[in-house]
Amino acid sequence: MTGCQWATGCLEPAETRGHCGPHYKKLWYHHSPLVASNLIDAGPARRWIAKQLRHDRTYHSIAARTGIDDHAIKATHIQAANAARILALPLRPTDIGCARRIQALQKLGHTLRAIATTARIPHGTLKSITEHRGHVQDDNAETIARIYPHMRLKLGDPRIARIATKHGHLGPWAWADVDIDNPRAQPDRRPQGPEPLTLANSWPRALALQGLSAAWLRTQGLDVRETA
Repeated sequence: MTGCQWATGCLEPAETRGHCGPHYKKLWYHHSPLVASNLIDAGPARRWIAKQLRHDRTYHSIAARTGIDDHAIKATHIQAANAARILALPLRPTDIGCARRIQALQKLGHTLRAIATTARIPHGTLKSITEHRGHVQDDNAETIARIYPHMRLKLGDPRIARIATKHGHLGPWAWADVDIDNPRAQPDRRPQGPEPLTLANSWPRALALQGLSAAWLRTQGLDVRETA
């Protein structure tokens, strides 16, 4: 006789559909009004949950976003409808990805207060994020990722950019070809590569289309040739 498959590691023998009596009743309750015969293997959903956790979501956050009970999320079998809701949950930016985005905007001359105003996130919260203090709430992470593509096409105060450079912050171009949310990602730290960036490259060209000069780009560490 096999053991109960309840996610908490119940040692009681399985009686019905892989679960002991008490846990089968609990499972039925959590999936009411759906019938337990609709349960499917939770493998794909659990693998997606594992990826969500690596992107700094929590079980509580996943449960809140999907409307699924915490116990059901961790179970080895799951209702098909619940699995679909889990798999439909998009990945959020990682905590380190949020810090990198903010620092990249500072490298462009945006003050932390200007970023906070645009994001409608308290200045102190953004400061904590850049200093890697505490967990970034889902709403804040998603907001930072949402404003980042727009703000990176605008330049702020060159003095702020120089301060960011002294602190070792990297601009958006450093993350152009890597996953900014991957903690193991290695940015391009070259201020001037062997093949200078041109305005034909995506990020410098986008800035050029905003009417920004190649001279200003050079002050930010980009070796830019004025070519189309």
